[in-house]
Amino acid sequence: MSLLTEITPPAIEPLDLDDVKEHARRDPDTIENSLISGYISSARLRVEAHVRRRLINQTLRLSLNSFPSLIELPMAPVSDVSTLTYLDVEGDRQTLETGDYRLVHPHGEPCVAPVLNGSWPSATTDWGSIEVDFVAGYGADRSAVPADILQALRLLVAHYIENREAVITGVSVADLPEAVTDLLAPHRRFT
Repeated sequence: MSLLTEITPPAIEPLDLDDVKEHARRDPDTIENSLISGYISSARLRVEAHVRRRLINQTLRLSLNSFPSLIELPMAPVSDVSTLTYLDVEGDRQTLETGDYRLVHPHGEPCVAPVLNGSWPSATTDWGSIEVDFVAGYGADRSAVPADILQALRLLVAHYIENREAVITGVSVADLPEAVTDLLAPHRRFT
């Protein structure tokens, strides 16, 4: 069993307020700034969950019960594994040296493996005995996020602005608007 938690959130959102207001044809001086900012955050979270990727760099922690042969990281892209800790057989938390493991991408998916010809240390098999902290995201700023993902975010935020209620009577409802899912399709991870 595994658990993914956010340690450090992104420093910025992938879209800024002015960009969204221009796309949604909103008055730049509107008093809806906090509402629209909330929609931007909600749209980012929804898109990240849908594609199983992080957009702006953030630090995540993957907690595991034991060492698998290869630790599959559930989010991409991954630029760094900051720390890898484990409970030794005595129950004490130990930190592996960065030279004892490596970030690999078999089949394009981010994983952590022992160094070549190495192995994982003996560890207690218990909930959260293995913790991997890693940085996931396209980069620290908006310019690194693919353009089609940014456009999907704009469409989703505009959808939230225009449809402020959870239920819309008289129309079919989809999980995400079709144009959004089409733009996100090339980036969606299924592993």
